[in-house]
Amino acid sequence: MPPMTNQEIYDMYSSEYHCDYYDCVVGDVVPVSDAGVYRQAFQQMHILRAQKSQQPDPADRYLVLDIGTGSGRVLNDLAATEGHSLHTTDLMGIDNSQYMLDRAEARALAGRISWVLHSAFDLESLVAGREVDLLIFAIGSIGHFHAPAQSERFLEQVGCVLRPGSGRAYISIRDCCFMENATLGGQEKGVMEVASKTFPGVLYRGELVDVRVEGRVRFDRCTFQAFRMDARGREVTLEENDYWTTMRLWEKGELAVMASGYGLVVVDTVKAIDETIFVLRKEPSMATL
Repeated sequence: MPPMTNQEIYDMYSSEYHCDYYDCVVGDVVPVSDAGVYRQAFQQMHILRAQKSQQPDPADRYLVLDIGTGSGRVLNDLAATEGHSLHTTDLMGIDNSQYMLDRAEARALAGRISWVLHSAFDLESLVAGREVDLLIFAIGSIGHFHAPAQSERFLEQVGCVLRPGSGRAYISIRDCCFMENATLGGQEKGVMEVASKTFPGVLYRGELVDVRVEGRVRFDRCTFQAFRMDARGREVTLEENDYWTTMRLWEKGELAVMASGYGLVVVDTVKAIDETIFVLRKEPSMATL
């Protein structure tokens, strides 16, 4: 891969090095404790649908949809731990980064996972008439919908595709994306160094250097460097960036109010490390409107 320098980019998914850095950090450096939540949701999915349907159609397979799947962390975990149920279930992960989808496919543990480059704002065309039994939007990724009406447009699509009554949508908001915590940071300022798990000899150095809040949007300014050491112990830069990430800020209770406009009701909340996961159901009555 040729060196890249002084490139200002706006997310962590615009290059192979950034995608690898993300995978190295999430779970290992930045703690994530949601795996058990989604395993339980997967198990409950089968119970809920059986309770709601007096005569289940064997041809109507369960559908699990992972929004912003990244490198497939959530779906690959489900495939590894709940594989005995995959004969009746389709797993689908979507993302807007082909780099991340390539990583997901390379590490996939089951053949029945579809990785699709697709927009979260057009789920209807993605599922093509099928109903989603379990929708997952993990690790606070809904915060990326910071432009006007993006969150509403996404929730409208969730309301269109979620199976009425038994279907569940699990949507995470990170603690740092609630207005009351907006300037506290999702991570401490300072330098973070990790070794690549994909590219031998490559090291990463990242730093959160500034946090700004403007209205309902939080801006994090970060620096990133991918480098290796030469035979004399000197750093050789492979990629170097200053970049901003942007996240929408939420008031407490705002997601529930917004979702209600699209026939969705919050039926539970789950507190995990640095995030709150909202569990939404589609009201059955909306299916006939």
